[in-house]
Amino acid sequence: PAILYLFGKDSADGRLLIWRCTWDMICDAPLAGHGQGAFQAKYMLYQADYFTAHPDSKYTALADNVLHPFNEYLLVFAEHGLMGLAFLALLGFLLFRSYRKERSNAKRTALLSLLALAVFSCFSYPFKYPFTWLIAFLNIAVIFYPTRIFQNTKLLNIITKTAVAIAVFGIFFTAIPRLKAEMKWNKTAHQSLAGKTREVLPEYDKLYRYLGKNGLFLYNHAAELHEIKEYERSIAVFSLCTVYYNDMDVQMLLADNYKELQRYEKAEQHLKLAATMCPARFMPLYELAELYNETGRKAEAVALARQIADKNVKIPSATVFAIKQKMRQLIEKSEAEEKCILSKNKKQTNIHHWSDGYSEGQTSDISVRPP
Repeated sequence: PAILYLFGKDSADGRLLIWRCTWDMICDAPLAGHGQGAFQAKYMLYQADYFTAHPDSKYTALADNVLHPFNEYLLVFAEHGLMGLAFLALLGFLLFRSYRKERSNAKRTALLSLLALAVFSCFSYPFKYPFTWLIAFLNIAVIFYPTRIFQNTKLLNIITKTAVAIAVFGIFFTAIPRLKAEMKWNKTAHQSLAGKTREVLPEYDKLYRYLGKNGLFLYNHAAELHEIKEYERSIAVFSLCTVYYNDMDVQMLLADNYKELQRYEKAEQHLKLAATMCPARFMPLYELAELYNETGRKAEAVALARQIADKNVKIPSATVFAIKQKMRQLIEKSEAEEKCILSKNKKQTNIHHWSDGYSEGQTSDISVRPP
């Protein structure tokens, strides 16, 4: 394990950060959890709190937007608390007892399959894929049903047909309308990219019936409203979006909306939150420096520009290079203005001293001039 850790040190440390922040989330609601889907809505706020409390953390360069804790048990613990873990433990106990009660090769294969899935769940997110759920349910059914059912071809056919009928019924009334809605969303988004944003906005409103709790859909809708300068409506949709989905990009667009509405204090709050969520990112700090510069807070803008210019680069890119270059230009311009002001003040001081000296000398000459 130590050798494997050295091969992927940054990845492993990044996951340790995620697990550390997820634990903070768990501690706030240990019994019943935060609710289904709460991880995508709340995790990044906990990550921001961690970096606020630990600004010099060794994990600073590793932080990024996170949608899953890379551990299915932690996800269950965070969203459903001890009650969720207790249910999983009970299910595992019942599966093992059922296997012990009536062993067979089919049951052993199903149990080993579930065991492999359980181990894999410690380090990834297999249950994000429908195929994993299908395999898990199939294995559970094999273990729970008596072996004689699988030996009885007629009974097995009845059970199989019943299960297929229930599955088809469920798919027809739930999955298919959702699938059609997502296909419509995809088509609408492409039309918007083609420059027809204002024309397709009514389609977004119609899709709320099926996708109104989909964080990515809400983010897309809010971004489209921002694109056509409907800033107040965009903020309203983002407010709903953060209930289901919240990350650095959401905060950045919220800040941009408030900036366009000249509500600079709110824009600053969201940019600071975005920068704290992902301290390694350059864009939130750059936008914050630009905000300070545009609103006359030159000293704060220059101080932040120096921080950005000296900031270590995690992944080199043209965007990061351009940001650093612009921040250096801002610093140079500020230093040139300071030198100009100092030079002007120095000239004014010299003129003042010369004038005072000339006046005193003139007065002295007059005082000794004979009548």
